[in-house]
Amino acid sequence: MLPRSLATLATLAVVAALAAPARAQSAAQAEIMFRNAKRLLAQGKIAEACAAFDASQKLEPTVSTLLNQANCREKNGQLATAWGLFLDAERDTRASTDDDGKQLHQVAVDHATKLESRLSTLTIVVAADRRPTGLEIRRGSDLIDPVMWNQALPIDGGTYKIVARAPGAPEWSTSVVIASENDARSVEVPRLGAEPAATRPAGPRPTKTPAAASVDPARSRPAEPRPARTPSSTTPDPARANPTDPGKPKLTKTPAPPPAEAAPTRPPSPSAEPELHLPGDGKTPWYCTESHRVSVGTCRAEKERCEEFRATMIAQVRDLVPCRTAYSVVCFGLAGAPHCAPSDAICEALRGSVQDRATACQTRRVAPEPPPPPRPPMWWCTHSNAADVGACKLQRADCQGFRSSLVARQPDLQDCYEAETATCFEIAGEPHCAPSGAICDASRARATARPGAKATACHARRVQPEPAAPAVPARPAAPMWWCTDSRSSDVGICKPTRGDCEAFRSSLLERRHDLSECHEVASAMCFEAGGPHCAPNREVCDALREASHQTAPCRARTLPAPTKK
Repeated sequence: MLPRSLATLATLAVVAALAAPARAQSAAQAEIMFRNAKRLLAQGKIAEACAAFDASQKLEPTVSTLLNQANCREKNGQLATAWGLFLDAERDTRASTDDDGKQLHQVAVDHATKLESRLSTLTIVVAADRRPTGLEIRRGSDLIDPVMWNQALPIDGGTYKIVARAPGAPEWSTSVVIASENDARSVEVPRLGAEPAATRPAGPRPTKTPAAASVDPARSRPAEPRPARTPSSTTPDPARANPTDPGKPKLTKTPAPPPAEAAPTRPPSPSAEPELHLPGDGKTPWYCTESHRVSVGTCRAEKERCEEFRATMIAQVRDLVPCRTAYSVVCFGLAGAPHCAPSDAICEALRGSVQDRATACQTRRVAPEPPPPPRPPMWWCTHSNAADVGACKLQRADCQGFRSSLVARQPDLQDCYEAETATCFEIAGEPHCAPSGAICDASRARATARPGAKATACHARRVQPEPAAPAVPARPAAPMWWCTDSRSSDVGICKPTRGDCEAFRSSLLERRHDLSECHEVASAMCFEAGGPHCAPNREVCDALREASHQTAPCRARTLPAPTKK
C-alpha cells in the first residue's frame, strides 16, 4: 500500500492530467459555438446567434466574446442587457496596458456611452405608508430588493408582470408593456388589503376615497386621542359620533384621559436619537459599492458582506462598482442599527423607504485616511509635436537649456514639464533620455551614425532617488578646551573652563587687541611645570615654555572625561 502522502500526490497528478484535456475541450467547444454565432448573425437569426454567443462565453470567458454578446443583444433590441454587457467589458479591460486591451476598452466605453441615452426604464413606486411587514415585490420571476423600489432602473422592452405579496394580505398584480427604446414607465403598488389599525366602519363618509378603509367598531378605542386630520381625508369614528343621529355623524372633542391611562410617549424625533455606534475598531477602513447611474449602494465593515450585497444586486444594477475601501461613510439609524452608504444621495434614497422610523443621514469617519504616498522624483522633459525631437533631463534648468538651444529651429518645442518615466539609451555609460520611444529611437539613430559609436537599446527608466546623505558624526562627548590666541604674536592660552579663558583674555586685551574670542578645541599643546600649562598650538606653547625657563617638552593633551558619580 502506498503511503498517504504518495497517494495524495498521485491523486493530484491524475486530477491535473484530466484537467488539461478538459480545458482544451472547453476551448474547442467555445470556438465552435462562437463560429456558429457569427454564421447565424450573418443569416439574420439574431436570437439564435445571441444564444450561441452566450454558450461560447460560458465555456470560455473572453472579452472579445463578451463584446460580441453585447453587440448581438443590442441588435436583438435588448438594450439594457447589451448596456450591462458593455459595462462588464469596460470593467474587465480597465487595467489593460497592452494596445489590444486598450482598444477593446475604448470600444466598450464608446458603445456603453451611446446606449445609455436610449435605455428604457421602469420605476416600481412603493409609498412609505404602503409597506406592510414582509412586503415582497417581484418583476416576473425576479425578486426586487427594497433598495431598488422608487428607482428608475434600465430594462429591456417587453411585457412584465408585477406582483406584490405580504403575509395576511391578498396578492396584487398588474402588467406593464415597455417599449425597447426611450420608454420611461412607472407602476405604483397600492396598499395591500386592510390593516386592523387603519380600518374604518362602513357607513356615511364625508368624502369618498378609493384607498379609504373602514374601522371595526368593536376594536375602536374612544379614550385614546388620535392625530388631527384634514377634512378631505378624515372619516368619522362611530364611537365618537352623536348616538342620537347615526345618519349624521359628528366629530366630537374627546376629553383627556386620566393620568393612569395616559397614551404611551411618542418615539423621539431623529434629532433626539442617540448617536450611532458603528461596528469596527475605528482604524480599519470599510468597503463600499455603488452605482453611478441610480441611487443604489452600501458600505459594510467587512469586505465579504459588501461583496455579498453586490453579488445579490449585480443582475439588476449592472454598473455596481467592485467593493473598495472607504474612510468615511454616510449612515442613518433604524431601531438602533446603522445603515451606511457611500454618499448622501444613496443614504437619503435608502432612508426614504423607512423615513418615519429612521434618524437623519450623517457622515461618519470610520478610519483615518492614510498619508499620501511620497511623490517620486520626476524628469523634466520637452518635445516637439511635429518632429521626433525632445529630451528629458534630471534638472529643470538643463531641460530649459536644451529647449533654448533648439527652439529657434523647432519653434513648437513644449515648455519643460514633469514626467515620471522617460525612455533612455546609454552611450559609454552615459544616459540619453527622451519623453517617448519614438523620440528615443530617433535620437539613438543620430547618435550611432557617428563612426564607432555604440548605444544600448531604448528602455523605460525612472529617476533614481538620490542616496541618503551620510549621517553627520556626533560631537565627541569628551570635554573641550577653551582657548584664545593672538594673530600677530605667539601669545595665547587654553583653559579647561570658559570663565578662566575669558579672565586671561581680559587681563591682556589692553596690550593685545587682536586676541581672539575664547573658542573650543579638542586638543591643546601643554608642558608640565607644577601643573599643565596649555596653549592652542605648538608655537605659542614653545614661546610660553621658554618665557617660563622650563625644559619639559610641549605635548598634545586632551581633557579627561568627567568621572560618573
